[in-house]
Amino acid sequence: MTTTGTGQQSASASDPTSDGRTFQDPKKYLLPNDKQEKERLAKQHPAARVTGIDIDSITPAITPVPSNCTFQSNIDAQDGPWSFTPDTKFDFVHFRMILSCFTQPTQVFRSVYENLAPGGYVEIQDLCVEIHSPDGSASGTSFEKIVDLFNQGSLKSGISMTKSKNYKKWLQEIGFVDVEERLAEPGLPTTGWHENERDREIGEMGSVSIQTFIRKGMPAYLRAAGLDEAGLQELTEKAVAELKSGEVRAYYPFYVVYGRKPLD
Repeated sequence: MTTTGTGQQSASASDPTSDGRTFQDPKKYLLPNDKQEKERLAKQHPAARVTGIDIDSITPAITPVPSNCTFQSNIDAQDGPWSFTPDTKFDFVHFRMILSCFTQPTQVFRSVYENLAPGGYVEIQDLCVEIHSPDGSASGTSFEKIVDLFNQGSLKSGISMTKSKNYKKWLQEIGFVDVEERLAEPGLPTTGWHENERDREIGEMGSVSIQTFIRKGMPAYLRAAGLDEAGLQELTEKAVAELKSGEVRAYYPFYVVYGRKPLD
């Protein structure tokens, strides 16, 4: 099973748009559900039977849909029952980029445990929205401040954007065994500062994405953290300018955590 966090979130549940993007429910997911977001989702895994699950009906427009792949939309993996038949058990459940999903992630992971076959695995690949700067160049910057305020605003929505640090502990507490946690190096660079060419390219692309998110995805949460409009605009422009300059040498940690359901 592949679970794909792609439902969306807005400044208010009654307002489907915010800062030029369309969103879903602020209590369920942080990111957009518009055409731009849909284009991220198409995946193929020809060697397995794959079920893609989403809280929103924005499954990718793949033509034709691979015969081994099905999609289920409008499913609440946290609060609603998992609507699989009792004899349906999965060998592998994969989560990716769920940092902005789930106010009760441990409840979701318990459902994973219950729906895995004995010996089946769960894997989670996720960012931690926490700035690490090898040379200290991010310290005291507007970028550091805006990320801190964003985390404060997200917590007021009931979602921790740094929860990936707890995945290993939570899986162990639920009953998974052979739980491993790995940190990708160098995480997700926020600009193209890295000496390694591949990581430099990733940082350059990531910087564009982060700048867009600062402008389009963060405002509702910065307001929730207490910024007024003037302060929001000023901080946004300063943070984006710092990223464009390339002077901030920083990265977000990227966690890969997996564990196995016992055979008995």
